[in-house]
Amino acid sequence: MDVKQTEELSRSRRTWFSVVAVVFALIFGVGLFGWIGLIGGWFASGKDQIHRVHDIGSSGVATGILVAVPLLILAWRRADIALLQMLGVAAIATVIGSALSLDWVFLLYVAILAVPVVILLAISRGWKRYVAPGAGLVPALLITAVVGGPFWAVFALTMARLQRAGPPNDPHVSMHHWTGMAIMAIGLVLMVVLVSLRTRGWRIVAWLTGLGSVVYGVASIAFATYPGSTVPYPSSEGSLWGTLAIVWGVVIVALAERRARIA
Repeated sequence: MDVKQTEELSRSRRTWFSVVAVVFALIFGVGLFGWIGLIGGWFASGKDQIHRVHDIGSSGVATGILVAVPLLILAWRRADIALLQMLGVAAIATVIGSALSLDWVFLLYVAILAVPVVILLAISRGWKRYVAPGAGLVPALLITAVVGGPFWAVFALTMARLQRAGPPNDPHVSMHHWTGMAIMAIGLVLMVVLVSLRTRGWRIVAWLTGLGSVVYGVASIAFATYPGSTVPYPSSEGSLWGTLAIVWGVVIVALAERRARIA
């Protein structure tokens, strides 16, 4: 879906594409709590404060930043196919995270993710572009994914185990929060792989992925433990790992911008 192709689309198709992209962005950002979790998680109080990191990570990062924001940007940058590919990557992460967690109900989210992809590709006639190779691999970014992969994998496996082994009356289990956090971790790594392929719009994907890692890192630091105790918030990895998540996110953006300047 390059610039030439989008220019060849009729005005009505371009308009429909933008309108539909915004509608789906609102569905994921508001209806599916992506942006609500991203903002509200920082201010949760009372009995809801146990969900702070989960709201920020599984809803805010995994859905708000990695799905809803790309859809919103697509309304103005219709040629940036990488933004739509992010939803495909999110679907893959969902399949893996759900399988590890044995949380088969969450697989419904894969079908939900497929809807905007199919509709937007149909409107833009971008089927071939969606699976076309990018401008060339960026080894440094792929290495960044490989280096960060084991750490995020351990986190994802831990979250998946908590979902599998947790009692049904555990609110984190019943609300599928552990599964959501596992999906977030897997998704962040896979997004970096997508960035390394340099399909059109890859720099924006780098920024969103880096932002997602930074947001989770800040949440882990801010909510390392409950006030006045040494008990960590669920899914918080504390200050050290939170800082490393921030650094990893910054490195992603820095490497992407460095490669863009070379190009």
